[in-house]
Amino acid sequence: MTSIIKVDTIQTSAGGTPTASSLGIGGVGKIGQVISTDWVGEQSTSSSSYVDITNSSLSITPSSTSSKILVTFHINGIRKDGVNGYGSFKLVGSGGSSLSKKVTHAILYTDSASKLRIGSQSGTFLDSPATTSLCTYKLQMVSLSTGIQLTVGDNGDTYSTLTLMEVLA
Repeated sequence: MTSIIKVDTIQTSAGGTPTASSLGIGGVGKIGQVISTDWVGEQSTSSSSYVDITNSSLSITPSSTSSKILVTFHINGIRKDGVNGYGSFKLVGSGGSSLSKKVTHAILYTDSASKLRIGSQSGTFLDSPATTSLCTYKLQMVSLSTGIQLTVGDNGDTYSTLTLMEVLA
């Protein structure tokens, strides 16, 4: 047996126009918006505190408090100079996001030319900011060994990327 429901208008209890999402149909689990940036350039640090990676900041405003933000990044051209050591990268969110994750902790060792080129680091994280306010994400780096210089964008000609995707709930 097949049933058909026909109506002229559907309204919310407050008399407004409902959305597909508020009715529990469509939009759920789909990508609402995508924002991406890429940058090229060389930046180095010997700092023992995290420093922002230039041009790696990106902002998005979720359309719903139930939306999640999928953050992906790829950092190219990583190297360190000097003796063996450690370096780290961190993804930080601000505004509506309180995300702060150390995304990779690299052991950096010396090659025959006294420089290590480890190529790239990538990561993916799902944030739940629970807001419709602006959320800003950025990447940071730190040298974890005294006197070790960590560099991204080796030779200034390798692209790195940061992408934000709103996942509708």
